[in-house]
Amino acid sequence: MPVVTGVLPGREAGEVWLTSHLCHPRPGANDNASGAAALLGVAAALAERRGRDLDRSVRFVWGPEFLGVAALLHERFERFGRDGRPIAVINLDMVGEDPVQCGVPLVVERAPDWCPSIITPLAEHVVEEVFAQTSAHAGTWRAGPFYGFSDHALFANFTDPSSRSPAVQLWHPGDPFNHSAADSLDKVSAVELLRAITAGAVLAHVLASDGATPLLSVVQRWCDREGRAAAAVAQRFDADHGAWSRRLVDHVREQGTVLRALVDAGPAACPPHRPGRGTFVGRWAGPFNYRGLLAQLSVDDRDEVVALFLADKRNYAVLTHLAMLADGCGSRDEAFDAASLALRFPIDAAAARPLWSALLASGWLEEAG
Repeated sequence: MPVVTGVLPGREAGEVWLTSHLCHPRPGANDNASGAAALLGVAAALAERRGRDLDRSVRFVWGPEFLGVAALLHERFERFGRDGRPIAVINLDMVGEDPVQCGVPLVVERAPDWCPSIITPLAEHVVEEVFAQTSAHAGTWRAGPFYGFSDHALFANFTDPSSRSPAVQLWHPGDPFNHSAADSLDKVSAVELLRAITAGAVLAHVLASDGATPLLSVVQRWCDREGRAAAAVAQRFDADHGAWSRRLVDHVREQGTVLRALVDAGPAACPPHRPGRGTFVGRWAGPFNYRGLLAQLSVDDRDEVVALFLADKRNYAVLTHLAMLADGCGSRDEAFDAASLALRFPIDAAAARPLWSALLASGWLEEAG
């Protein structure tokens, strides 16, 4: 399957990427014909403004999921080095779900904790406004932590921080028709698809333009709301995980401090990397790829990890978080805690231990010294 790209050129260096995968092994009107169509809609909207106020280029990417983006990144890194990476990424995957039939909200999946960016509060601000403007129609939205089940994960999951790009995703997790022959055109909502197109176009335009977007007010409002959300989560888990709940509130407050410090650097800025203490070192090449990791394990270890994925898909997100957050942690339990704070729920240590063991057994994570 080819990788298809199109570019709306800007006046300055740097590119904002919008990605959407073409492939699917089953009929998939929402997964992911809706995303592929939404990219066309975003391109049409931005093309009308071409040459007037687009400071950075916007690249649209269609291809097989994971493999297509990985191939394109490899080619760009070979040709341009780290300058070939995008400054920010918006991934559209399963964006057209009819909210009445599918019964799931649109989710803004945030940039991960190890790659914090103002793109997160910006995306949530834009999506909130889009839903406010279409409130006469059915449908809701919510924010969610980074899980990394689609192409946006490839931009954040490098061991080298200078190779990463901040990325967000718009999607509808929990669609009951997903991966079945019932994922047909009658499950697509024209209004929901228009919401995704509008949000993607506005967010891409802000990221690609040197405009007067009031970033500080957007970020401060996000910090206030996130602080309230963290307090609610902490209260829910306080009875059984009191110490963790207090750490969560502190962690969210620290994340807000990081984002406020980025305001003057522009909407696609990331904080400078602070070297870890060197207790653990990631050894995989390119973006983190769990299939590659599984190939390095014994049959028994591989079967155990796959069983955990099948029992709860979130365990894949736990594995990714452990791999990425181990740098800077002084122990396995500290890495468990960092992953749970980023995911916003106490992770199951019984499930996390085999995942951690798999990272070490594969050689993709090493303990220094």
